[in-house]
Amino acid sequence: MPLAMARDPRSRSSLADAVRNVERAARIGGGGSRLSRILRPSFPALVVLIIAAGTALVAFAYTTRDVQARPVQNEDHWHSPYALWDCAEGTEGDFLPQFTSTDDGLGIHSHDDAIIHIHPYFEAASGENAQLEDFMTAMRAEISDDAITLDDGRVLAEDVTCGGEPAIIQVHRWEFASSVDEAPEVFTENLAELRFLNNGEAWIIARAPEGAELPPPPSIAWLGQIDPFALRAGEESTPLVTEPQDE
Repeated sequence: MPLAMARDPRSRSSLADAVRNVERAARIGGGGSRLSRILRPSFPALVVLIIAAGTALVAFAYTTRDVQARPVQNEDHWHSPYALWDCAEGTEGDFLPQFTSTDDGLGIHSHDDAIIHIHPYFEAASGENAQLEDFMTAMRAEISDDAITLDDGRVLAEDVTCGGEPAIIQVHRWEFASSVDEAPEVFTENLAELRFLNNGEAWIIARAPEGAELPPPPSIAWLGQIDPFALRAGEESTPLVTEPQDE
């Protein structure tokens, strides 16, 4: 009678260990309290949640970018009345002649109409880069925190007194030309880096004592008569309107 093959006890132990490992994994995968199993999101629900969160994040990023990027290159076309004021002009101070340059290298310029035309052609003059310095350069003028150099070479420095008070270089900005009855923002530092923030702002570039109340730019009177699409790149730069039109 053939002898029976002896069974290796280690094989029985290995098989038992494998079974126990599978049972343990099953308990871990489906374990936990009943409440935790109920609250644990399903895989499809988790995917939907991730997609929704990602979409909201992208939308927020685009919204933030759009706000920070204005004026948008080759898209926005803004107009802002401006005027130059010197407290040493005349007996009580007065407006100076408007800039006459029609240079338009970056899309921030004027047409001899006392209006700043802001429609940047390049990234260098759009968004946060759309600054007062760009306008002054196009006008063949300069501005710093202690002097204004006009297009005729005349320099308005902080070396005069007006009404017994020392004059300083300052810029007044109204958020909208329609709100000039309200007090403007007054800037005395980093003037060249002041940003153009929205359509229809009103600006006074001045030499005057600190705290001086200055009149708004007269060109507000004909701001609404300017056709924003009348002048485009490549067309002849001529004044649109130089004085208010009778009704």
